[in-house]
Amino acid sequence: MEKHARIMLSLLSVLLILGQAADSHGAQSSALRQDAGKLAALVRGNSFREADKLAATLLADPALDAHTMAVCGLAVLKAGRVREAEVMDLYPLERPELLAAQIDRSAVAADVPLYLFDATTVEASMAGAPPAFYILDTAAATNLVDGPFFAEHIKPKLDPARIVSAGIQGAGGAQQVNQVNGLSISLGPLVFEGQTVYEFPMETLNEIGGRYLAGLLGNPLLWPYRVHMDFRAGRLILEKRPI
Repeated sequence: MEKHARIMLSLLSVLLILGQAADSHGAQSSALRQDAGKLAALVRGNSFREADKLAATLLADPALDAHTMAVCGLAVLKAGRVREAEVMDLYPLERPELLAAQIDRSAVAADVPLYLFDATTVEASMAGAPPAFYILDTAAATNLVDGPFFAEHIKPKLDPARIVSAGIQGAGGAQQVNQVNGLSISLGPLVFEGQTVYEFPMETLNEIGGRYLAGLLGNPLLWPYRVHMDFRAGRLILEKRPI
């Protein structure tokens, strides 16, 4: 029971992302909307293994909308987190060789520094902007960039028509922010193309940590990979999933 409680505590942030995830499906078919609603219910109910299986089916559908795709990514990622939590006793921090033995080095797409500041942090480059620190949030359904950083380094290179107003749902409730689709994000040698990014004021978060964070990177980058966080060595390792 204690182990189950520890696992569930680490997954509470799911509820912050699923506020309206199943309520906006555009022109999707009735069957796809039903499956999307079922997926959201499974994630809300912490049934991550069942959600993982359904997400695999949904992700193969070309008509999938962005909201449902984000929930699919969350389901895949959280299923992996549950499996890791259940075997944590087998891979303690003082035995890093046990974790290393589980990683197929030939399948590693990125192996980059992981900084343990007030939040897990990585250095990345967004849309060709200078490298900067970004919070790595495995439970976030999207990517964020700080307003002043966006205005100085990214916005001048964009066609203004690409910047549209959109709503996001987070810990602070619903907010209207600027959205840009189709941006690239580089994490070490790995480049993620076609990413959706929201302009978001990071001022409060930056005041807490006392260092500048240019934004936040969420599970749209992580879910295609097996994600390994080696806290002892300070490394983020993204391993390609077996086909």
